Amino acid sequence: MKGGKRWLAITLVIVAGVLVAGWIGTLKSSNDARALLELLPPDADAYAVLDLDILQSNPAVKRLLADPPNVPPTEEYQELLRQSGFRYQDDLRQLAVAKVGQDWVGAAIVDVEQQRFIRYLESQGAQETELNGRTVYSFGSERPFRLVFLDNRTVAFTIGADPAYLPAYLPAYLKDVLDRRASPSGLSAKDDLTNAGLLARYAEGSGLWVVGRIDRLAAGGTAVPGIGPFQLGSDWWEGSETILVSVVSSTLHLDVHLENQCESAASAERMAAAFNALLVILKAVQPPESDSNKTNYTPLLAAITILQADKSVLVDWKWDPSMLALLAGGSR
Repeated sequence: MKGGKRWLAITLVIVAGVLVAGWIGTLKSSNDARALLELLPPDADAYAVLDLDILQSNPAVKRLLADPPNVPPTEEYQELLRQSGFRYQDDLRQLAVAKVGQDWVGAAIVDVEQQRFIRYLESQGAQETELNGRTVYSFGSERPFRLVFLDNRTVAFTIGADPAYLPAYLPAYLKDVLDRRASPSGLSAKDDLTNAGLLARYAEGSGLWVVGRIDRLAAGGTAVPGIGPFQLGSDWWEGSETILVSVVSSTLHLDVHLENQCESAASAERMAAAFNALLVILKAVQPPESDSNKTNYTPLLAAITILQADKSVLVDWKWDPSMLALLAGGSR
């Protein structure tokens, strides 16, 4: 009887632990990363929303981000770790960015010691200017990086932003972010994507969500998405209008979904055929038998499905635990 009570108590402790862990996980991602879109400008060429808590819920992905293959940490990043304590895998919670022409503007939720991080910025020679009563920290001159704290956990930043209607050291986009923060009633990226029917395509549980207006990106000379060593030029994407990518991450699965919306069913048919032809080529590329260090990714490619649905091309890539183990092994 005593033994039975002991096991009952252990079971209750385990169940309580699972419930508490789940509750903590819910708290971490209780803020929807899409809310950051309310700070970004409308009518951008591309948007991306990242939720690292969700993305790293998959152990293989978490490992890849912590130790990217063939990407040793730079001295600058090591110095950032030493002085500020900021480690992006742990401290960058959520991020949203917009690409407008050659410029980038974004907002992020971070866990940092603000004063310690500011001391690091100052030690690196950051220029300080005032904008709407807040301090803007700037680096570089050709494509400057500018950052401002909106509160203890929220930052806004721009990269290479056009000064437009402000003095040369202050970008218009950063002022727009601060204005939207103060008065959320203005038009934002969230309104833009909602009106275009794109935000409704946001998959619940997405750790990463990207939408790009391919016709604009290609016309502006911007590098459009490629696949591995295959850099797909603007001719490849002819007839494409919008591309949506979502990465839904969980403990045991990783689902990648791509939708390429085309101007016509004929364009979608051509694009689906081109994607399938590329997939055949990729499957045919095998690592040399003599190279024991190369990982054979054929099982991963076998999980890709490509089909046409009216004016869209749908690409799905569903990874099960065995594929994730292969991916983790290949990153060593």
